[in-house]
Amino acid sequence: QNPAVIISQDGLSAEIRGSVALEGNQADANFIGVAAAVYDENGQPSGLRRWESPVGLESGSGLVYQFNVYSLDGPIDRVEVQAETRP
Repeated sequence: QNPAVIISQDGLSAEIRGSVALEGNQADANFIGVAAAVYDENGQPSGLRRWESPVGLESGSGLVYQFNVYSLDGPIDRVEVQAETRP
């Protein structure tokens, strides 16, 4: 659900935080992962980080995540965040 992305003042890192929720009619999830990719001003990837939940998620519930991703080469221009759940 709508992650918040906060890029640091120097542009070399970004804090990613948000939540993952399952609808009441969805199956429980044993795997929950969130990945963030950062790109420079030319659209080239400059960093990637994946967060995985240590716990599962029951149908109709949610959990909060927070992690940082870092640029390997220059300031971050854009961040893309994707979440995945699996039974």
